[in-house]
Amino acid sequence: PIIYDQYEDESAFYIVEEYIEAPNLAEYIRENGLFSEEQAVDIGIELCEIISYLHSQKPIPILFLDIQPKNILIKDNKIYLVDFGNSYYLNEAKGRDILLGTPGYAAPEQYKYHNLDERTDVYGIGAVLYFMVTGRSGNCKGADSFEFPKEITGKYKSLVGQCVSEDINIRFSDVSMIASNLCDLSNQDIKYNKRNKPLIISLVGTGNQSRVTSVGLALANILAKEKWKVIYEEVNSYNHVRNL
Repeated sequence: PIIYDQYEDESAFYIVEEYIEAPNLAEYIRENGLFSEEQAVDIGIELCEIISYLHSQKPIPILFLDIQPKNILIKDNKIYLVDFGNSYYLNEAKGRDILLGTPGYAAPEQYKYHNLDERTDVYGIGAVLYFMVTGRSGNCKGADSFEFPKEITGKYKSLVGQCVSEDINIRFSDVSMIASNLCDLSNQDIKYNKRNKPLIISLVGTGNQSRVTSVGLALANILAKEKWKVIYEEVNSYNHVRNL
């Protein structure tokens, strides 16, 4: 979800974020039934993009550490990742003495409180891919214990199996590798690293009262009506938008 603002007072720190009224994956499946492999692949690609964004943060990657159906909302065929309560920077996630994650979706190393890295989130992605086509959570007995419906292809099963391997060294080392394999499954012509790149439009005025704010808001409104997801950012000292 979009973060609109943040502030703090003497008692607490506050985050103002987008409200999304939508079912999570578990609720969606209860209402609509299991996902087809094709639908699960599409959602899996979106999930990989979100997690890849977190892992690419500089100078220190962010680990989500609680990828599970209840933390993934689905609305208008798009997904939103929520509840960052278990997230940590990579250098802070090691050596924790509490379970970071949800049983059935937490990687084996999360029960041992050490050696957490990007591959820990890879396990969570695999567990969600498994859930979407079976309606069942995984377990810690290894990938061989994951049973699939007969219509699920061998490539999908193999992908999930590599994600949820007990041996962290067998898992995909990078989330983009999962996305690339999912794109191959969906026969998409576009490459993973070219998907959904943002369009950035910059408006520059010659000074105060040059109507840049009005033009920018009007353009944002037009794009929003065309179903674009729009973020408007004011980067001058006049604070017109905040004052409005």
